[in-house]
Amino acid sequence: AFVLMVPLAATSTNRMIRRLGGTWRKLHRLVYAIGVAGVVHFWWLVKKDVSEPTEFAVILAVLLGFRMVWALRERTIRKASPG
Repeated sequence: AFVLMVPLAATSTNRMIRRLGGTWRKLHRLVYAIGVAGVVHFWWLVKKDVSEPTEFAVILAVLLGFRMVWALRERTIRKASPG
């Protein structure tokens, strides 16, 4: 997950955003997979008490759920607006 964060950090400048155009958004959507990979990695590291990785998994699931609801709401608003 850390290695996957390096390209995201390198392409987060205003200059790189302009240079990459629409590709930038696709690249930065990797952050969702990276978050899941981080939780899975943490889960694998823990041997007995998985309560802490479970907390992180629940927090990530809630955050991704909010993001999905927000994205669906935005999509619905765009479809409903004239133009």
